[in-house]
Amino acid sequence: MTVIAIRELAKHYGPVRAVDGASLSVATGEIYALLGLNGAGKTTTIRVLLGMIAPTSGSVSLFGQPVSPSAQDLWAQVGYLVETPAAYPELTVTENLRVTARLKHVAPHAVGDIIDRLGCTSTRTGGRATCP
Repeated sequence: MTVIAIRELAKHYGPVRAVDGASLSVATGEIYALLGLNGAGKTTTIRVLLGMIAPTSGSVSLFGQPVSPSAQDLWAQVGYLVETPAAYPELTVTENLRVTARLKHVAPHAVGDIIDRLGCTSTRTGGRATCP
């Protein structure tokens, strides 16, 4: 069974091609390492794979199901080991909370409530900031 399938994945940020035409397939029982230089597109590929960002083009599926933020039954089957630091400095507060919410099976809409309770409303739409 194919666990991870990425087909012709592309993610562009304006003129920057963070990922351009990546494809891979990982079957049950296989171990796959995503290695590359800084800026090679590893983090962007993982973000697309986790449904954190949408690809510019191409497709991504896990366990034969298309990846989307709303696929709650899919996210219940996915584990993701967060490396140190526990919060990613390149992500916004909202993006960091979404990663944790998905890992803990918390409803995506709850992230906004959490941000409000933390007093981080200015970070909802972007920016790198700390909460009070």
